[in-house]
Amino acid sequence: MKKFERLPAESRKQEIKTAAIRIFLEKGFKATTMENIISEVTLSKGGVYRLYSSTQAILSDIILDGARARNDFYRQRALEKTAYGEQIDIPMIAEILCDGMLFYPEIAEIYTEFLIEKRRNPELELLYQKICRETTEQTLKMIEQMGLQKELSLNEKKMERLTDLMNTAILGIVILKQRDHYEKVKQQLLTALLSVLSEGDET
Repeated sequence: MKKFERLPAESRKQEIKTAAIRIFLEKGFKATTMENIISEVTLSKGGVYRLYSSTQAILSDIILDGARARNDFYRQRALEKTAYGEQIDIPMIAEILCDGMLFYPEIAEIYTEFLIEKRRNPELELLYQKICRETTEQTLKMIEQMGLQKELSLNEKKMERLTDLMNTAILGIVILKQRDHYEKVKQQLLTALLSVLSEGDET
């Protein structure tokens, strides 16, 4: 048995999520139990349940963390490019989105399991819709802060099409284990992203 340690709440949650990521990748989300996770952390059983009531609650936090990290990646890449005098335009946004799809391999793999499981789990479907709403709000806010809303004409429908396209690419690359093949198909993904980003408001 591991030694119980008193850590700050956020540190305790991070320890749980880190262990959960490892176990989800090893066993799959559906086969993972709270006991599996509890056995891999320094917290007591009660301590874990005070923070998370289920594996689904843990998964929710992991996916939300991944969405926020991805948005931070997009923002940082845009700032890096503008720092060198480059003009932010639609092709650059497409490239940033393309590069961000798999920048965090572990989360991409868990996100893939999440997308598959949500088809059979209404609660996960609701979680997916919540994540999509939050990601859309964060992305639109980021685009507005960057002064690109007029050029991109982003709205909820266009964001939904972008999400569907990126999910399709992530599923294909992760499930078919084609991560090494990613660079070879990157141009096709860029073309598809450009097509959606360049659509008019009426589509």
